[in-house]
Amino acid sequence: MDHKLLASAPFLLAAVTVSAQDAPEPETKPAIIETDEIESPAAAQSRMMQPSWTVRSRSGATLEADIEDGGGYSSWNSGLELDLLYPIDQQTALTFGIGSAITDYDFDGNSALSLGSASDPWNTIYSHSASIGIRHGIDQRSSIFGSLNIASDGESGADFGDTITGGGIGGYTYTYSEHLTLGVAAIVQTRLEDSILVLPFPIINWRPPIDEERRWSIGTGGEGGGPSNVAGVLVGYDASETLSFNAGLGVAGLAGDFRLDDEGLAPDGVGRDTSFPVIAGVNWKPTRNLSVAGYAGATFFHEVRLENSSGDTLAKRDVDPSPVLGFSVSLRF
Repeated sequence: MDHKLLASAPFLLAAVTVSAQDAPEPETKPAIIETDEIESPAAAQSRMMQPSWTVRSRSGATLEADIEDGGGYSSWNSGLELDLLYPIDQQTALTFGIGSAITDYDFDGNSALSLGSASDPWNTIYSHSASIGIRHGIDQRSSIFGSLNIASDGESGADFGDTITGGGIGGYTYTYSEHLTLGVAAIVQTRLEDSILVLPFPIINWRPPIDEERRWSIGTGGEGGGPSNVAGVLVGYDASETLSFNAGLGVAGLAGDFRLDDEGLAPDGVGRDTSFPVIAGVNWKPTRNLSVAGYAGATFFHEVRLENSSGDTLAKRDVDPSPVLGFSVSLRF
């Protein structure tokens, strides 16, 4: 459900420069050199001007937790995303993305959301999304970005036309120094049987100046390696060029509404699932083009809600804090 993720990374294309005087002295015996890690400035410039594709596979789960007034709750999800970055020139690039995901819910016992029935309020949710955007570096310090999206989130059997939402995001960033980038952005998104979401938010990317090795970072945006529909505040640590760790507080539920089928407890109604997860993750990047990430944590202030086709609340229950975990694999080419 990345279509409603608060993306906060600024986009600036820059050439990679290499100084000959910084090259290491020849060793007395041959060394094994990974040619994939070494390239000339011309090669780096050419590579950055080429379109790049990213394929990402995600899986995650919310483990069993008790629902207020009775019953249990758990879910698992799996998704596949395809993104294209298409540079126009050294300052501007277009972005295109599509994605699909499936989320399977399991309500154990006599759930308080079931309105006294033995039936579950909902079962399997299918999500599809598409987006188009642009990123432009105004100069070496300033950049702007924006994108439009359309999405479908609904239970199997729901009327497809009633599952559609859409919106956009736009923002501006300014790099004050090598340690600090600040900006502002806003997301505008329609919601199923609800008012339009208008949410401004800050963009922060800060590396403490006292960290001479520039390993620590604090920022806002997507949870590194976390659920695809999570955005929030993140602290990161780069242990090496290939291994990094992160932890943060997220805000899930931006993509947490979905249309129900016409035969359940609330025909053509809406289900909503929102929470605030605290996540810790690890990201391993063995090569320039391959990234493997995992995360674990817990959800707090978790709420599930059942509404009718007009958006009126039929049942609303809190869910106890529950563990969450998952992983993703990304391949760029």
